[in-house]
Amino acid sequence: MTFPHGRRGAQDTSSQEEPKEILCVSYSGAIGRVLCGRVTQKPDSAQDAHHCKSVSPKYVKKIRYDQRSTLDASANSLIILRRLAISAVSPSTADARPEDPVLGWASEYCLGYQKEWAQAVEQRRAHALSILNARKRHIYRVELTADWRFVTGLGEQTGDHEFGLSLHGTYGWPLIPASTLKGAAAAWASRQKVPSELYTLVFGPLPSPEDEEDRDNPRCGVRFFDALPLSDPRNHRKGLRVHSDVITPHQHAYHTDQSAEPCAPGEHHQPVPLPFLSLSGTFVTHLIGEDPDLTAKAADWLKQACEEYGIGARTTAGYGYFTVNITDQWDSP
Repeated sequence: MTFPHGRRGAQDTSSQEEPKEILCVSYSGAIGRVLCGRVTQKPDSAQDAHHCKSVSPKYVKKIRYDQRSTLDASANSLIILRRLAISAVSPSTADARPEDPVLGWASEYCLGYQKEWAQAVEQRRAHALSILNARKRHIYRVELTADWRFVTGLGEQTGDHEFGLSLHGTYGWPLIPASTLKGAAAAWASRQKVPSELYTLVFGPLPSPEDEEDRDNPRCGVRFFDALPLSDPRNHRKGLRVHSDVITPHQHAYHTDQSAEPCAPGEHHQPVPLPFLSLSGTFVTHLIGEDPDLTAKAADWLKQACEEYGIGARTTAGYGYFTVNITDQWDSP
């Protein structure tokens, strides 16, 4: 082989360079085991050699168990997000945060969501619905497809990472709680000033101030199920995706200062980026009632609430809006 003049035997050594470590985090769990999270930068990400222009750095975020195997989709997000404590961080740089390895795992593996297990969960729910249908209950299937992104449970900051998300109590998958859906439909009905008698028939009476668990009050006429991700979407857009987002509040010192003489607001205060997780895709819930008209009204109120007002947090920033499809063919895929 003949090499061009001045380039005999030239080799590209950029691929042989070691990745640059940006951040290393140690997490300690409830049983004493240690997880190690790392953020590294690829060597070829600093500059595009062919076009001689700067490009955005490419960071790789991984979590390893006992310095060996990398955590994958088999890990449970209830453990990763809520049971791990940050025990050590080194080095500390402005290019990465201690939460980044967890955020990278959540985005890459969809918080441990696995389609095979999800299909088994759907089969169990379908079996329960068939039993209720045999008992003359009326069932509506409600499919919610996010127009962009949404986030629920942002205030559930139960872990050391200080960002919350509604998760399945067993599998750790993301979901939309039934309480969120019922609350959205009830808020829509209240704003539309539906008759109080109709409101009570669908949602039940409001709890008394003296006893919020008053068992003498009649139960609601329509039950809401948790909305779970669609396990086998025919459209790629409907598949579950987890996104790592950031909100950057300004004048953080002014809003958080608890001293007797708080500081004055000013644009000279350093903004503090706060990470959180958001979702996109299609989620499916079911509404069950004894009266077909009441169940249909509740489903329609939920549809209007999700499409007009949005659900979850940060609706004013465009999060939480859905396209909703309702059918009484509850066993349809």
